[in-house]
Amino acid sequence: MTRFTRRCGKLVAAVLAGGMILATPATAIAEPAADAVAGTPAADSAVAFPTETMTGCDDVQTWAKLVECAGNTAQDTIVTVTAPIVADKDATVNVTKTIGLTTKLDGPTPVLTSADGDTTGQLFDVKSGGKLIVGADANDKFTYGGTKDKTATRRFARIEENGVMQVNGGTFRYLTVNDLPETVSKQNETAAVALNMGGTLLVSGGTFDHIDTGSAGATGVFSNNGGTVTIDDGTFKNNTGVRGSVLSDMDVTGANSSTVTINGGTFESNHTSYAGGVAYLTNTGKTDGKYEGVYKVTGGTFVGHPRWRDPFRRQFDGFRRHIHGQCCEGQWRRCPVQ
Repeated sequence: MTRFTRRCGKLVAAVLAGGMILATPATAIAEPAADAVAGTPAADSAVAFPTETMTGCDDVQTWAKLVECAGNTAQDTIVTVTAPIVADKDATVNVTKTIGLTTKLDGPTPVLTSADGDTTGQLFDVKSGGKLIVGADANDKFTYGGTKDKTATRRFARIEENGVMQVNGGTFRYLTVNDLPETVSKQNETAAVALNMGGTLLVSGGTFDHIDTGSAGATGVFSNNGGTVTIDDGTFKNNTGVRGSVLSDMDVTGANSSTVTINGGTFESNHTSYAGGVAYLTNTGKTDGKYEGVYKVTGGTFVGHPRWRDPFRRQFDGFRRHIHGQCCEGQWRRCPVQ
């Protein structure tokens, strides 16, 4: 790709990989070559996996027991699933403590899946002060999803303001989610693994593949609204959506700005029908008329994302770039990676 430099007064808002706006003083930053690989910094401040296990939560074999251990608990706890579980239809676990999900299973059957015909809402709702940690480490075998012949159809989690979800390891595979729970910037929005509504999402590992977020305007493995998303590692492949297959953040009229940082990970053969093969991010948020959204890509491997997919010719290898600053209001450019 062509390398370039651009200055735009004091403020440049750059949207990459689908459009999240980076508000920062203008600097000269080189755009990486296609299919670039960059170094991955040390993970951000992670949430520690719990060290204690509540009585009975080391042998969870039913949805009722999972609800008891992860939701109806007065203490932080490890929850170890020891038999495949099908979630009750329409049921949601409210997470208010620090919950660490792990498993002793290691086979082709998903550790956790949705009930037949269960297509709305989420299995876990991470409340303010709650922390949901998936995987004790990068080698954890926890899985949520379905199979090639029978996909899971319900979102894994919703993160409320001041809630935290962290993925250390595990696999999210064969999910088809299109329940349109939110509307942002006049677009329906959905997410298969996590819908972040002002909380914090940290991804330091895990595999996310064959996830389809249907026909919503804003789509992806994750969707973000005024929250913080940090991806330090993980494998994202063969995911599909409309605007963003891995991540979308489209609340351009919202008062709350978002912070999105991609420090690493492998993104391969993710596709969208409109734009942002990897991510579509446009949430800036304003304070006193100034854009405050932050969007940074410092590392990662990006391969197999078709160029020029969207009708406005604004996608480059899975990245949608948007300058939206003081001296270039409303203009589209190929913006740099920071």
